[in-house]
Amino acid sequence: MDYRERIFKMLNVKPNELFYIKGKLGYSSKFYIDSDLNIKSFNESEFFNSTYLSNLSIKDFLTGKYEIIKITLYTQKEQTAINYLKTCGYKWLAKYSN
Repeated sequence: MDYRERIFKMLNVKPNELFYIKGKLGYSSKFYIDSDLNIKSFNESEFFNSTYLSNLSIKDFLTGKYEIIKITLYTQKEQTAINYLKTCGYKWLAKYSN
């Protein structure tokens, strides 16, 4: 039986969806989990992948050792509004979701 779909549902991410890992390196590095449940870094060096990710497993997320922090992606319309507000001098913006 293939449990990959259930694991992604428990982790609340989709295959190849970018996220940060709470408890590891702050929020400077982005990661994703591929469809074969391999944890990969996004735009990082080969050295980083082999040393850092070799000690990280799906079990670490399922047991609560580390937490996945989803990255908010904005639509083109939202990004245009954000850029405009920045040029007007605004420093804070709140987004409400239903």
